[in-house]
Amino acid sequence: MRYWGGRLAGLEELRLPADRERSGRGEGGGGVVRFEADAAEVRGLKELARRHGATLFMVLLAAYKVLLMRHSGQEDIAVGTPTGARPHEELEGLIGYFVNMVVLRTDLSGKPRFSELLERVKSGALQAYEHQDLSFDRLVTELSPQRRIGHNPLYQVVFDLQNAPQGELNLQGVSAERMAVHTGKAQFDLGLSLTEVQGELRGEFEYSRELFEEETVRRLSEHYGELLRAIVRDEGQAIDRLPLLGAEEKALLLQGWEGRRQPNEVQRLHELFEGQAERTPQALAVLSTQEGQGSWSYAELNDRANALAHHLIGLGVGREALVGVCMQRSMHTVVALLGIAKAGGAYLPLDPSYPEERLAFMLEDSAARWVLVDREAREAMRTWGAGATGVEVLCLEEEPLQALWSGPVKGNPCVGVEPKDLAYVIYTSGSTGRPKGVQVLHEGISNHVQWFGRTVGLQARDRMLFKTSISFDPALVEMLVPLHVGAAVVVLQAGEERDSASVIEAIGEHGVTVLQVVPSALKAMLAEPDLKGCESLRYVVCGGEALERSLASEVVRKLKVRIGNFYGPTETSIDATCLPEVDISGVGATVPIGRPVDNMHCYVLDGYGEPVPIGVIGELYVGGVGVARGYLNRPELTAERFVVDPFR
Repeated sequence: MRYWGGRLAGLEELRLPADRERSGRGEGGGGVVRFEADAAEVRGLKELARRHGATLFMVLLAAYKVLLMRHSGQEDIAVGTPTGARPHEELEGLIGYFVNMVVLRTDLSGKPRFSELLERVKSGALQAYEHQDLSFDRLVTELSPQRRIGHNPLYQVVFDLQNAPQGELNLQGVSAERMAVHTGKAQFDLGLSLTEVQGELRGEFEYSRELFEEETVRRLSEHYGELLRAIVRDEGQAIDRLPLLGAEEKALLLQGWEGRRQPNEVQRLHELFEGQAERTPQALAVLSTQEGQGSWSYAELNDRANALAHHLIGLGVGREALVGVCMQRSMHTVVALLGIAKAGGAYLPLDPSYPEERLAFMLEDSAARWVLVDREAREAMRTWGAGATGVEVLCLEEEPLQALWSGPVKGNPCVGVEPKDLAYVIYTSGSTGRPKGVQVLHEGISNHVQWFGRTVGLQARDRMLFKTSISFDPALVEMLVPLHVGAAVVVLQAGEERDSASVIEAIGEHGVTVLQVVPSALKAMLAEPDLKGCESLRYVVCGGEALERSLASEVVRKLKVRIGNFYGPTETSIDATCLPEVDISGVGATVPIGRPVDNMHCYVLDGYGEPVPIGVIGELYVGGVGVARGYLNRPELTAERFVVDPFR
């Protein structure tokens, strides 16, 4: 008891990635996937065992533990295994059930070679067998681990090898053969039972149907086979480098789930709008919920943006010149974005609600020479922008810029902007350290805008609410996507985005049909007593936070809309993946993030840059046209994060 108490101290539950969460009801339904290894493989495994003074059981168990480690990400692996519990010759002939379960715990940390791990498994197994006389039920009683229905204490997976000779059953007039029969039950989460038959291995992966789909366990079985073949070839490989994937699964992971290849005729930010302005000049382009601001047609918006662009060009703004925009959200924000792009410059949002120190840092770090402001921001800049030398502040609400709107109409500037030129720089939050300026290209944002419009099905009759802070890239979606398809941008008055009732009122008053919102804000909206203002909505875009399926279900039920789950970091031109329509009846509490955006691709890789098996935890890598140029003035960090794609 002292041995087992020390051996199993601090043992944690094995958490294999399952298809479903454990219900806690102990339903017990099980399935089985069969496994085979041919005689040549078995000979290689036995030879490996012989070289290390081990048994075939120990080699197969070590490989099983590598499989469990790679799938769970845990390095402390405990497996239950049955023992005959007849250590004395006098017991062999007695009738009765003597089988006992022994817990074999192994530390797989330190990235050992397989040969080193085999020595650990061998040592642990021999010690366990020396102490196997303590019955498992007595052990559980003494250790008193936390007990739960449908969950085995101390271990959740089992392993067994039957390689003792099996006699023939000879009865007069009767022929008999052994048959594999499964009861349809599973005592454990996962179990591997192997039998040696005429030099070959035949086995079964038994699994809990409550947790796993058959296809998931079939992949586990294939990964185990790959591991066995790999360790026969080279026992000196580190266990975290041993290959798991067959050629078919690897091809699926690398090419089978990429975004659609969709050629884009328009590859520059401002051209997305200019084309629509030519087609529907008199259509409504932008309106404000703020009293007195009114609305503009596509022609009026284009004229204002052109006037600003020509003025900026006259000031020296050219290709990739950074122009700051520090103003409260308004119709002028849209003019600023388009005017800067038409001049060939790059948009740099500076949210006036940010702390002065952060704004001053972004202005200094970016070395922007011009900043477009409103009256309120102009006064604030006298404080935080005082230290910035050589910065020209231009107020869109005062002279001389006000005169631009009443001046002669000017055409679209002819500036030679290339698809790989800089479109905008947005600084990250700085939650992981110093804020970083992400450099997004025209081809990336143009690809995203066109894909977004197709995915949401945005049409000219739609209206989208512009409610996001300009310092977050979803604001660009709310400004640019509607203007690309002939729809209207409804600009929410600054400050109202923090009040759910005001948002709902704006949606109802102005007939908003598409709303982009983070789940926490969506939850606050649904808590409002009156949701009648949301009747015009047809599509809700969720992003920025994990979306709970229960919330998505409530949205569909209360608002009668479609809801999509969008995901992506700023470094991938807003979104990298999308689930266009959430299946509210699907499994799992959290909604998946879907598949890659058009002309993008995603991999889930391990620490060595190799694809991990389906269902295994790794790190998400995003590639394709949407990947940004890198971080502004941060070459070392850019080299670390923006890496060459080794698979293309």
